[in-house]
Amino acid sequence: MLLDFADRQFKWDTRIKQYRVTEGAGKGSFISREAILRLTLDSIENNKGNLVGLADELANQRITLKEFQLEAAKQVRLIHTQQAAIAAGGFDRVTPEMWLSVARELQRQYRTGRNIETGQRYGLKWLCEDIKNGKVSLPQLKQRLALYANSGKASFWEIDTQVQFNKGLTHGIRKLGATHRHCVPCLLYASYGPQPLTSIIRPTQQCDCGPNCVCTIFAMSIEDAIAMSGGVGILA
Repeated sequence: MLLDFADRQFKWDTRIKQYRVTEGAGKGSFISREAILRLTLDSIENNKGNLVGLADELANQRITLKEFQLEAAKQVRLIHTQQAAIAAGGFDRVTPEMWLSVARELQRQYRTGRNIETGQRYGLKWLCEDIKNGKVSLPQLKQRLALYANSGKASFWEIDTQVQFNKGLTHGIRKLGATHRHCVPCLLYASYGPQPLTSIIRPTQQCDCGPNCVCTIFAMSIEDAIAMSGGVGILA
């Protein structure tokens, strides 16, 4: 998979399992973890406009509610599949197991999502029901569509943790994002220290920030996890 980042192009190195610059500045060098994380956000932002723009299309009666739902689902699927590909190192490196994870997340975004705290449904099906019943203003609709775009982070982190685990980085920590405000659950998750990657709650999941969560996961080997924690509790 050949990707563009700033003035460079880069490709997944299957031997090292990391992105390497192929053209432009820094040819041959590896792309930093921070740069990849910025790319995921840039990718979402580049697609968000098309999704949010559907609100004006619907409000101006250029599309029907059914057409809105179908196109919104298409845009959400595009965002999630791109995020999976970035995490995996290219579309050709997304395994059937990974696609299954993406499919499960898309089902939540389409119709089966439910807030674990309030029990409120949040899939596109229920958004369209709210629109139909006059419960959503245009600004509210745009805000909710932006959240659907940001939900792509869930697929990135799900696939990324699988990739890191397969590289032998079986443990990790939750790191707070670059913001001055964090919800209580995110603060709690970041305080846990090293844990098995399979146990870490993914960013955007089970927190008050939801899709707007800016936390990240830093993966590490079990040896580094033991060194960081003094060997206490990392296998819990």
